[in-house]
Amino acid sequence: MTRSESWSIRPEQVLGRLPARRAVPLTLFVLSLAVGVFCFDDKLSLSGDNTEFIILARSLAQGDGMTLINFPTPRVATKYPFGFPLMLSPLAALFEPTSASGMTDWVAMKWLIVLSFAAAIVVLYYLVCDQWGRPAAAAVAALTMTNPLLVDYGHQVMSEVPFLLFSLLALLCLERGVRRREIAGNYWLLTGFAAMM
Repeated sequence: MTRSESWSIRPEQVLGRLPARRAVPLTLFVLSLAVGVFCFDDKLSLSGDNTEFIILARSLAQGDGMTLINFPTPRVATKYPFGFPLMLSPLAALFEPTSASGMTDWVAMKWLIVLSFAAAIVVLYYLVCDQWGRPAAAAVAALTMTNPLLVDYGHQVMSEVPFLLFSLLALLCLERGVRRREIAGNYWLLTGFAAMM
């Protein structure tokens, strides 16, 4: 390769190579995880319904179903679907509500949201990559991970970030699934339906 040819390499050529295909999503995951860690606050947010989600997760972990167990007489909860509290319930079962070490059940739940934030950025990258190519996908993902509102929700025990993750995953899988003519064995389509549910 001559010197003039080395200057004519386009970003698509670099990003199209196999190591770069894995390096870009991994880099985006690590960077968005770093953003989540930098902005992480282990205190409960005063806005939103995060305490109700934590209570419902604890209730599910105890085997009481979707019940508001914080009242003297527990009440059946009808305000939220069960998906997000069910996602949080294993952490409520593994960690104590209060802990001297600082890793309470809600702090563990907050870390799950941070991981969901990082995973959502990677899924967004793949979704945009299918439509516009790798350079545009990397730019969109990088801009998205610095969105102040998303970063703020990226460590609260709220359903916005997991909803974003599963919505993007459903779009990505369904979009890839409809490209195939067959339905039997179309795991993209099946995964898309599961993520949508």
